[in-house]
Amino acid sequence: MNRREFLMTSVAAGAMMLAARSAFAEDKLTILGSVPSL
Repeated sequence: MNRREFLMTSVAAGAMMLAARSAFAEDKLTILGSVPSL
């Protein structure tokens, strides 16, 4: 694997991690927001 492929893979992995982290944070906020209504 050459350097360009490695960079593209790293960028894709980083973007996926950021997306997963933001989705997880939103889920946490949603759960915390729904607790008072229970």
